[in-house]
Amino acid sequence: MRSAIEYIDLLGNRGAETGDQPQKYIPRASIIVPPEHRKLDEDRAQSLISMLSEIPNIELLAAEQKAALIESATLAVSKLSKDAARAELAPNENIALEAIVIAEGIRPVIDFKDGRLDYTTAALGPWQGETVADASQIETTARSVGRINFQGQQIGTGFVVTGDQIMTNRHVLTVIGQETNDVWTIRDGATISFADAGEGGREIKLKPNGTSTSNAKSETGTSFDHFDYAIIPLKIGWFRRKLPAALSLEETRSNVIFDRTVYVLGYPGRPQAGTERFTLLKDLFQSEYGIKRYCPGTISASFADIEADHKDTVFGHDCTTLGGNSGSPVIDLGSGSTNVIGIHFAGAKRISNYAHSMAALQNEFDNDRLTYI
Repeated sequence: MRSAIEYIDLLGNRGAETGDQPQKYIPRASIIVPPEHRKLDEDRAQSLISMLSEIPNIELLAAEQKAALIESATLAVSKLSKDAARAELAPNENIALEAIVIAEGIRPVIDFKDGRLDYTTAALGPWQGETVADASQIETTARSVGRINFQGQQIGTGFVVTGDQIMTNRHVLTVIGQETNDVWTIRDGATISFADAGEGGREIKLKPNGTSTSNAKSETGTSFDHFDYAIIPLKIGWFRRKLPAALSLEETRSNVIFDRTVYVLGYPGRPQAGTERFTLLKDLFQSEYGIKRYCPGTISASFADIEADHKDTVFGHDCTTLGGNSGSPVIDLGSGSTNVIGIHFAGAKRISNYAHSMAALQNEFDNDRLTYI
């Protein structure tokens, strides 16, 4: 069973959800939880109880079971609020807190059908208002996000940043490209598809030459010491007039703040067996992977909150992601819902997801064709 301090850490910091698939996870010690979120205050405790009461599956319980679960949860969060790490939790209270942890870890995953957000029957929670209000802008933005494939297999996600270039992760590049003396050549068979299904139709080939990326050397695992991005030209030819519009990038670092609402667009891939609970994956993804998804959430850690990021380019977010989301844009939600705040590159299960800030990398890119606003 978890200790009281573990529950405070999870519930006071909003938890995290299904992470991406780096070769190794970033340790919990790499995050400094903001002090004001270390304590489970009374307002936060009450919101957790309200959230638990509204979980759809709880309605399947008998009335007395539901009442008992909520009563146990109420007692448990009260103990955490008053006694903090000294709280002594009964087994039934541990069970109730686990139910909250699981529910807190879930962020919505919404499909696209024929280019339109299929949110009519979705449980969007606090993102309902902004999603519905900005649905048309989100749909337009999503057209510029595609699935990167290599010889028919899904590799990652990319998004259009100029009239003939896409951005993705460097670790995606290492799968589809070959490096010789710091020059990258894209292998034959690497394409991008902007279709909702992520394949079929008119896939666009990636140009063999002209890729720019950070000077990081390939290494095992996820590191905050290197910039995980790549800008790759497209072999578009007569596709030029059909290429989706380039997305604009956010240039203001100070806007990357804790609790800001954002969303990720990308193609969550099939996870490795055993990496996550089957029932959770089925609820979120309906056992269908590799298709375009809209996943709202919040910024869960700003630059100063991530101790392992010595260059202050990485922020945390809690949008639902899987492997296949590598290279996905993290986009502002609620102020037009079109500006790319960052590029998703990694995740640590039940801890956080990570993205490089577009504003922080502006000088690193050295590309005057990118649109910053």
